[in-house]
Amino acid sequence: MNRRAAAAALDVHPRTLDHRLTRVRRLTGFDPASTRGVRILSTLVARRPAGAWQ
Repeated sequence: MNRRAAAAALDVHPRTLDHRLTRVRRLTGFDPASTRGVRILSTLVARRPAGAWQ
């Protein structure tokens, strides 16, 4: 949940990460910076490649 460390790990500027998180929030309606949002979005990301939705 540390944006600065996450940006460094992704090799992007922290403001770029903020912009991307804002886009995710706007597109999905879930806040990726909250615990609930992380759980929901990670579940969606895991289910897609697993073929849960055809």
